[in-house]
Amino acid sequence: MSTNNELLRGIKTAIFDMDGTIYQLDGDNDGFKNSTLQKIVKANTAEYISKRENISIEEAKIKVNELISNKTHLSSYAIEKYGVSKKDFFDATWNIDPGSIVTNYEEAVTVITELANRNIELILLTQAAQIWQNNVFTFLNLQNIFSEINTGEGYQNKDEIFPIFSKTRHPQTIIAIGDQFETDIKPAQDAGYHTLHISSPKDLLKLLENE
Repeated sequence: MSTNNELLRGIKTAIFDMDGTIYQLDGDNDGFKNSTLQKIVKANTAEYISKRENISIEEAKIKVNELISNKTHLSSYAIEKYGVSKKDFFDATWNIDPGSIVTNYEEAVTVITELANRNIELILLTQAAQIWQNNVFTFLNLQNIFSEINTGEGYQNKDEIFPIFSKTRHPQTIIAIGDQFETDIKPAQDAGYHTLHISSPKDLLKLLENE
């Protein structure tokens, strides 16, 4: 592991998580759970299920809560139940305006812009929906800065994706950055990458410290 003043030494690629890393939400520990975003997604999903199954909104809300309690991915339920694609489901339930939802993103935008100016390759690895990611990046004016974007439509768990990056890049030239140790940091460490485990987007300033 690198110390703060050496974080970018030899680094050519930076892999960023999104929720909790580039911005924060108003949920538990500033994350998605119990956030306004989750509540809107749940409401949109209940409406989606209500229309698909011709049941009341209240019945659909109960079903959504049961699925979440059983740790069933809402998208997995829709794919199996209705034969839709993951993208179709996400497009119907995650097309949400981030303007009044995301917070504490200013430092992240500054750091990301600076890394791009230094010609460090930027990769996004998020389990969020592509349509939400597009809306967020438009709001934050981060379009066309990341050379590669991986969203929840393309995989189930991040540990499926990290080893793929090593096929075309040396692991020691990669740093993975995120707020969740089990999903953002540990799989990256297992792949041999440098990592930066943060607790808030402000911690991204460590990438520019002591240089």
